[in-house]
Amino acid sequence: MQSFKDIIRRWDSTSALAADIGQPTKTVQMWLFRDRIPAVRWTKIVAAAHLRGWDDINLGLLASLASKKAGQHPHSSSRRSLRQRSPQDRAS
Repeated sequence: MQSFKDIIRRWDSTSALAADIGQPTKTVQMWLFRDRIPAVRWTKIVAAAHLRGWDDINLGLLASLASKKAGQHPHSSSRRSLRQRSPQDRAS
């Protein structure tokens, strides 16, 4: 699996995953659209996958995907530095 989308698509539908982890279907649909799963939900995803016999979905895989995703954003460092600057600095 190369993305969070791949993990979400392992289920038959977003509503099936949502039911397995107790989240609204719309929430899971947004994860699919954004190709992200919030870290706070990882343990439930792993537990739900385990109940289905999918032991290849684990915390290590999710962390690896998140790490890759973080490194892909071309403007992540410039956004971070902009947030750290004071409002006066940003105006100039």
